[in-house]
Order: sequence, then structure tokens, then C-alpha cells
Amino acid sequence: MYLQIKSVGPHAGMISHLLAKNPYNLYDRQEKGARVRLLFPVFTEQEMQVLLFVTPDPIDLVKGSPDSYDITNYINDREFVVSSLFCSYIRPALGTALNGKPKADYAQWVDYQFPLEISVGPVASNLPDDVLSSLFTALGYEVELERGESDYSFQLKKRSTIRVIHLRGEATIQNLLRQLFILLPVLDDYKHYYIGDEEVERLQRYGEGWLTMHPQHRLIVKRALRFMPLIRQYSASLPLETQDMLEQPEETQEVLEQSEDGSSERDGTASKAIAPEDHLHTSSSHVPTVSTDVVTDDTDATLETVPAAVHTVKAPRLNELRYQAVVEQIGVLPQRQTIVDFGAGEGKLSERLARIGGVKQVWAVEPSAYAGVRALERFADMQASGAGTVPQLATGSLFYRDDRWSGADVMILCEVIEHIDELRLPMVMRTLLDEYRPQTLILTTPNREYNAVYEMEQDDIRHTDHRFEWSRQQFADFCQEWSTYGGYKMNMHGIGEVSVEYGQPTQMAVFHKQGGKNK
Repeated sequence: MYLQIKSVGPHAGMISHLLAKNPYNLYDRQEKGARVRLLFPVFTEQEMQVLLFVTPDPIDLVKGSPDSYDITNYINDREFVVSSLFCSYIRPALGTALNGKPKADYAQWVDYQFPLEISVGPVASNLPDDVLSSLFTALGYEVELERGESDYSFQLKKRSTIRVIHLRGEATIQNLLRQLFILLPVLDDYKHYYIGDEEVERLQRYGEGWLTMHPQHRLIVKRALRFMPLIRQYSASLPLETQDMLEQPEETQEVLEQSEDGSSERDGTASKAIAPEDHLHTSSSHVPTVSTDVVTDDTDATLETVPAAVHTVKAPRLNELRYQAVVEQIGVLPQRQTIVDFGAGEGKLSERLARIGGVKQVWAVEPSAYAGVRALERFADMQASGAGTVPQLATGSLFYRDDRWSGADVMILCEVIEHIDELRLPMVMRTLLDEYRPQTLILTTPNREYNAVYEMEQDDIRHTDHRFEWSRQQFADFCQEWSTYGGYKMNMHGIGEVSVEYGQPTQMAVFHKQGGKNK
């Protein structure tokens, strides 16, 4: 992770005094989980370049933490991209400039606008390029986004979602650092710490003088604070007209963003931008079986806006419709006593499955400890309320056999297969159809063709973690091949609002084993 600031012109050398750093000395500190270095590759009175470079230690970052056993610590990008974690290194290294408190001899330069060139990255953001750029152009910067080339031996992603941001413009050093301090976590949409009252104070302190005037004030605040009680607390300190803008319903807002990927992880296990399809207006009172990419169900935490063209009626979220579709399929099955929900997330689908009549056991299989804790809380509430069947949480994988799930009546992979490398899918299908052989297998996955309805670029995918997205024909061919292999009869279904040209946003395949329970 790095931040580079360059200035050429009269008084450029004064920036070292504002930063309170000797340009001829190396700043080298060992922080929690990272080595932080600051140096001046170029320094004269007319030209200055300063580089803050952070080398993470991913093992040290999780060492001693209660979740160090969580498998997700080994498969995420948190240690290597600019986020709130990077900002925690900015504060001790550049705190003097951030707070505008240099030595008295240099106090007059705090408000001086220097010609600056800034580079910061890598940034992992679910915001599309135009929205990301607009956050900085509104502050007077020229923006250039650099996207690295992905070099794989097979086609994993045609275009990396990681970008480096290059800015050019005039600004005070303090304002630049304050803006980055707020906007970098907003771009990343992740906080490595608890979000509470201190976050409101941080937004007020570092947003002073520029944030309330930003045209995307609402987007910034809601991605920074995330929860409505905190947003209302922040809003109460603002003028009335600004409060009204922050709290007006999402349906009345003009679109500010459409996510780079279009959705967030299942059950909100990752905090991503909401999928545009999840707010689609549906003209009929009953929506046909539905689904697409995963979306958080926490309405208060959903902070993005909805295209004006789809206001009329707020339909159920696509995630909810997907659950409804799966439940409807299982509800008519003659054999449904035991269900295994792979990739259960926070257990929202598992909870609904447990309430289906005739269901006696539900396994909620989830590798993430974070999501698992929330699932346990959900299941404990069910038990306290006297639910007849309560799901059982299990840590597991699709890549090895677990005897607990052998002979299950129903297995579900709801928005799961697209998160698996395409080359590894045959292994998963053989485990399901050869080893487990459920009576019924249900798969759902996004319909890539439907991305055109969301005005996504041809190479875009709905979520940054998707390894692939298939057209209707590709998914049908895949399912037909494996149904023949396993001795299953397979039916295809669509989920979501129908497009005559592109079908429905989610596709679902239901496999029924032929020949009865013991075949």
C-alpha cells in the first residue's frame, strides 16, 4: 500500500515542515501488522516528492486475535489494499499535517494551496470508475485511474477490480489528507474496527469545510457510517436542509452509483454495494421464482440509491425472492426431512428452510466464522421462540466429503457455484452426485445475459468474488451434462423480473434423482 505526494513549484519544500519530517531521514516504524516507511525520493525547495509505503505482515495482523482460526483470513485482500487499515498508519506518520499543527514558524503554510500530484493504491472498490472519479473531481482534482493487467494461465477475470488512483490539482496538505482519510474507507467500503460514536466524530472533524458541500455527501456519509442510528446522530449536527437530503427515502433519489460488481455477499457477510436488480419494480403482485447475486438484507445498512426509472413500487429484494423460490421448490417435495444448505452465510435461508412443514433437520454449512457467529445468534433466537426445527451450523467445504451429510434429502447451493473456480466445479459436482447423492439438488447462479439490463459493461461481473458468470445456455448445458452423469432429471427455472431479450436475472436448476431413495 502506498501514498505518494509530489509538488513542483515555489515553496514546494515547505511541505516537509508541514509533515514534520526531515527529508534526509528515513521514517521507519513497526506498527501492528505492518512496517511503515516514509521517505523523500526527491527534495529541493522547488520540487518535492514524499512516499508513504506500508509493507503488511498478514500473519502478525491476525496473531492473537480470537478469529485467527477463521479461514477467510487466508483468502482475503485486506492486508494488501488501501482501506481503513491504511488510514490507521497515516495518522501516526502524518498526524501533524492531518491536524494542521506544524511548528509555529510554519503555521502560515497550513492554508497554502500547493500544486499537487497524488498517487494512492491499490484500491479495491465495488464502485464503478465514473462514480469513483466523481468523488474526487467534485473536490477539484483531475482523476486518472490505473488498472493493472491480470496475468493468469486461464481466464479468471478479464479486468481487475483493483485500481490505483492518480490525482492532480491544487490543495492544502491538510485538506488533501483529510479528504483521503474519509474517502479511502468509503471507496473500500470496509472498516477493520467497530463502527460507533467515534466514527461520527471522525466524519465531523475531518469533513469540516468540504464534506457537506460535496455533491455525493449522502453516499459518503452512508458508506462511512453504515447504520441509521449513527447517520441520524451525524445528521442532527447539520443544517436542516442537509438533514433532509440525508434522510429522504432512497426511492426518491437520483442514482449516485451502480456497483462495479452489482451486488454484495450472501446475507451481508461482506459489505458491498447493493445489486441494482434488488430494487427492481415488478408490475405484477406475484413475482415469479426469483434470484440473482447476493444482497444484504439489512435495510438500514443499505446506503446506495435506486435508478429513477424504476421507482413506482418497491418490490421485494431479489435476495428475498430467491429464498422464496427455493422454499417453494422444497415445499412440494415428497422427501424433504433432511436439508443441507451449503454457503449458508448468516443463516437467513436456513431459517426459512427449517420452517417448512415436514423438515426435521437443516445443516447450515458455512466456512466463515464471522457469518457463522451471526447465524448462531439467529438460530438461538429461533430456539428461544420455540421453533420446532432449528438449523445446525457446521464448518465445511464442498471439496471434501463429510459423512454427516450423506443421504440428505435436499442439498442447496444458492449463489455459490459462481464463487468457485470453473476448473474446480467438476470436483464439486462429483462430490455432490457421486458421494452424497441427495434426492434433490438445487443450484442458483446469476444470468450473465441479464447484466445488460443493468447497463453493465460487457466484461463486468456482478460481484468482485465471482470467478465466472454464465449465460442461460451455458448453465443449461452444464446442468444437463451433470444430470445425465448422475442419473438425475433436471428442470430449469428463472427467478426475477422477466426481460424478453435477456430472460431473468437469476437462473435455477433443480435436479431430482431417478429411481427412488436407495438407487
